[in-house]
Amino acid sequence: MRICPGCSHESRDDVKFCPNCGVSLAELGSNELAATLDPLDPGATTDSSPGIEVSPPARAKPVRSHASPLSSDSVHSSLASSEHGRFTPGDVILDRYRIIARLGAGAMGEVYRADDLTLGQAVALKFLPEGLSADERKLELLRAEVRLARQIAHPHVCRVYDIAEYAGVVFLSMEYIAGEDLSVLLRRIGRLPQEKGLDIAKQIGAGLHAAHHHGIVHRDLKPANIMLDENGQVRIMDFGLAIPQQSEGHQGVLAGTPAYMAPEQLRGERATISTDIYAYGLILYELFVGQPQEQITSIKQALEVRSSDNRVSVLSSVPELDPVIDDVIRLCTAPKSQNRPSNLVEVLRALPGDSPIDPLMTMGQLPSPEQVAQFDHGDAIHKNWIYASLIVFVATLVGILSLASQTSRLGVVNPVYPPQVTQTKAREFLQVAGYARGVTSYYGIADVSAPWNAYEPSAEKGADWKVGQREKLKTGQPALVVNWYNEFQDLRDPNHFFSSSLLGGVSSVNPGIARHYDPLPGWGTKAVQFDAQGRLVLFQAFEDSLAVLPRLTETTPVVDVSPLWDLGFKWAGLDRELFTESNVNWIPPVPTDARVSFKGVYPENPEVTIYVECGALSGRLCYFAVLPEWQHPGGDGNTLVGPSQSSSDGATTLFGSVLVLALIFGFRNIQSGRADRETLVKLAVIAFLLSAVAGFASLTHEISPRELRYLFFLVVRASFTTFLVVIPYAAVEPFARRFWPQYLISSTRLLKGEFRDAAVGRDLMIGIHMAVLLHLADQFLVWAPWSFMVPKPLLPTPIEVQAKAIYFLAFLFDAATGALTMTILLLTTVMVLIKVLLKKDVIVLGVLVVLLMVIGFGADREYFDLLGFTLVVCGIAYCILRFGALMSVTWLFCRTLLLVVATPNSEHWYATTGYLGILAIVLLYGFAVRAALAGRNMFSFDRLTAHAAHS
Repeated sequence: MRICPGCSHESRDDVKFCPNCGVSLAELGSNELAATLDPLDPGATTDSSPGIEVSPPARAKPVRSHASPLSSDSVHSSLASSEHGRFTPGDVILDRYRIIARLGAGAMGEVYRADDLTLGQAVALKFLPEGLSADERKLELLRAEVRLARQIAHPHVCRVYDIAEYAGVVFLSMEYIAGEDLSVLLRRIGRLPQEKGLDIAKQIGAGLHAAHHHGIVHRDLKPANIMLDENGQVRIMDFGLAIPQQSEGHQGVLAGTPAYMAPEQLRGERATISTDIYAYGLILYELFVGQPQEQITSIKQALEVRSSDNRVSVLSSVPELDPVIDDVIRLCTAPKSQNRPSNLVEVLRALPGDSPIDPLMTMGQLPSPEQVAQFDHGDAIHKNWIYASLIVFVATLVGILSLASQTSRLGVVNPVYPPQVTQTKAREFLQVAGYARGVTSYYGIADVSAPWNAYEPSAEKGADWKVGQREKLKTGQPALVVNWYNEFQDLRDPNHFFSSSLLGGVSSVNPGIARHYDPLPGWGTKAVQFDAQGRLVLFQAFEDSLAVLPRLTETTPVVDVSPLWDLGFKWAGLDRELFTESNVNWIPPVPTDARVSFKGVYPENPEVTIYVECGALSGRLCYFAVLPEWQHPGGDGNTLVGPSQSSSDGATTLFGSVLVLALIFGFRNIQSGRADRETLVKLAVIAFLLSAVAGFASLTHEISPRELRYLFFLVVRASFTTFLVVIPYAAVEPFARRFWPQYLISSTRLLKGEFRDAAVGRDLMIGIHMAVLLHLADQFLVWAPWSFMVPKPLLPTPIEVQAKAIYFLAFLFDAATGALTMTILLLTTVMVLIKVLLKKDVIVLGVLVVLLMVIGFGADREYFDLLGFTLVVCGIAYCILRFGALMSVTWLFCRTLLLVVATPNSEHWYATTGYLGILAIVLLYGFAVRAALAGRNMFSFDRLTAHAAHS
């Protein structure tokens, strides 16, 4: 008897070709390679190659049903028609399986087609040799095969149901496949056309990748173990030699079919994913040529051939074949495992043609998350584009830094004193004013909104007005940025002045009583506020009630309070002689027994009328406020409503509507199992940690019972943020997989840990570029002095972040939280629902443009040219539509982060925060480039990737 080296089939000595897989048997003697291929004998020793111990684990013969007319010439079909075997049609086994026909027989026993009477479906029963049940060691190996095979649930992997015993014979029940194996097909028709070959190759790769995803290495991949059903769908079979990927107990053991074994496998080294990729490359060659790459007759010959770099090119046999296929085969069959692709996903993406997911979308099926990750969306990036991207990125950052001090609020105002200095300066003023040191104190920096609104330019004022007013803003008159200091006579909650939204957001520093229109937090409180140049703009003291109330009722002698007013004017940098008294028509927010109002103008900005309100109590200054006319109670009001109010209202309405829809679909998809629960868990962990860290860094912590309340608040806040991320994602993710998998490709790959994936790198790079380029464009429009352009307001700066270094960490994590929440809750939910309902990309693009304009991204619509704004929004919408969720999150994150960049001058105390923001973006860009390279050397040429980039 001769044993085929390709499929282990037994043949007569006079047979020249294996009737099962077509491998040449002409050079084999009787029983040659028998030790190598003894399927269930771990004690087998050697072949003709000295020094190699052969000890394969259990291997079950694959199920091959040969339905007419696909396999009329099959040996198994002949056997099935000539004899019934140990069972006859109609026999019932274990009161469950009714035998229909014998499909074949071989060294591994017999295979029957049967009906499962319990479930009412056809199955294949594989009966193993009768002596197997007496060998407990071999039975355990067989059970291990079943355990491994049952872990894989994939359309292109044959399902194994169970293992049982009947009349002393062990058998397996598995999926019945009406068709023939690939070796028979190739022997019958020869090479496959390129299109059909690619179709089968991608199905094989998808099934094998599913096994690798579950940590299983097949070790015996070959055409004889690949079935094609009546519809041409592939099934990978025979996991008898499969092992866990991390298994260390199989090193030094030679197991597999020599004609399809990798060099390291032939040397007895531990099999890995790379081992299966090598076999996959050999199968690719056989698909497109119609015969094996080499005729292997012994293990020694196989080791010599496999270790050589001189391999036969597929183009030598089929010149018209796409050269990329030859490149893929060469990479997969590289002698050294480290030179092969790291996983099958890279191979599948490199192969030309449609993605494996395209047929599923055509048939209306729901792709799995793994199939979405394999979707080919033209993600490869040519290295020349990466070089160009790097140059543009660096140039853009240089431009942003150069214009920062002229286009951002903080950069234009340029505060002289950092918040830490304010603490000392305010304490000095309180001492001069006659106030004892308090028990607790807090300080910070804040943005005053009313002056900004009053100073925003308009088309009527023109560019000349803009240039002139920008110079006046640098004087700090009126106060646009304030350093505040609050002091208390008792112990206070250190987080009293920090308000944090459940939706996320850096806990913005609220100076409390540091603004005249804010409510007082209680008795015994003093507040001081200085402008950017360190001049007093507001002071108020609310003394303890026990000390104040008696004096308010007693008749006290008249005290000359004029020196008190002089004290306030001196610290405010104003000349009292240039001011005139005006009528006092309002009551200060603190108790007073004397008050006065003065009217005048700013010394360095005489166009602005100001009011100085003063109040005293018991001979001490208790109130002093420098108020521009738009803030004075007798003027236009305390605040001006900016043009962003309508945008905020629109976003709030949209937010509520989307949240309701998300609740309905989200819980339903989670309960039905349609949602990708693995991804939901990962998103929940990410959202919770981001929100929790942002909140934790924004608060002041202390060792006290109050800390438990802070921690409880942070948990509630993070849980609510997680809810806003997970439920909307669960609502739309199945619809996105079904109708729009392109939107989830890169984000799915990233969440699955593919950190060196080209699509992940590409979308990160595009998101970063879109953020920096749009920010530079905004800066240019703010800076440009041309009269034909509508003036644009200064860019806002998250000024509160400058107070303490820890606040930048809070800002960083909160920016990520906000970007993730906004993308999933609004953009993803709305776009996917529109895509599902209307199906047209053009309509989705239009809805997204309207959505972005309602929310108000990019620029202030009241002052920005409508046509230009619409074009910018259309570009943003197209990029989101084209590149998906990961690009959107990256763009929103970087867009927010760039707001902290206010100056390129390292001597300015607030420059560090801007540098940290730039550093964070640079690090993210470095990660993106590394991912986009996908393991390639940045300075070498890769023909395979070059083709993929242009395909």
